[in-house]
Amino acid sequence: MTPQEFRDKINGGEINQTDFGSSTDFFGDLINDDNISNYQNFSMMGGGENSSYRASAFYRNLQGIALENGRKEYGGRINVNQRGLNNRLNIQLNLATNINNANLLGGGGWESEAYKNPTLSNFNPDGTYRFDLTSTNEYARLQQETSKRKQQTSSGDIKADIDIISGLRGSIFGSFQRNSYNDSQYASQLSENSVENTDFPEGGWAAKSDFYLNPMLSNRPYNIIN
Repeated sequence: MTPQEFRDKINGGEINQTDFGSSTDFFGDLINDDNISNYQNFSMMGGGENSSYRASAFYRNLQGIALENGRKEYGGRINVNQRGLNNRLNIQLNLATNINNANLLGGGGWESEAYKNPTLSNFNPDGTYRFDLTSTNEYARLQQETSKRKQQTSSGDIKADIDIISGLRGSIFGSFQRNSYNDSQYASQLSENSVENTDFPEGGWAAKSDFYLNPMLSNRPYNIIN
């Protein structure tokens, strides 16, 4: 229902609620109306009698339908094929990397906002954000907190085949994969969690964690500060 439809049902006795005098689209306030995603890719290929290659690079900007929810990615890939020893030897090499910066804060809170009394407001009369102990002001959360991730994944493999004698071929194959990311979160002293926190009132907080994975080594997560 629209705020006015909700208000009419209160006045008609169909809903046992209070009319707080505002008209708020809590659900709509979380939507990013300007979300436009785009993708660009550049590739080239070439080679000679005994070799060939293909390389590509890309950039992607993904905007979610929610505020504070999106990701920017860029990366590249190269594939090389080389023959030698009178075509008895064939080497294939593949390398790829991907880097992305993601905003992880938005994308939640939809259901709770859809059930709120639309005659309430996200703001107090003095312009500050309105908080209560029964629900979360999701719009304020998106303005007063951050949650971001910086991530890089890389991989590569190489394979060599050689014809030793007629009917006998030898092969060597190797590969690696690397994944690392950094997460960071922050909430200001004016955020709802800080204002309503009875143990640490008006205490903002920040957290950071780093993770590095290389299958050739042990997994190495690091919690830097919390």
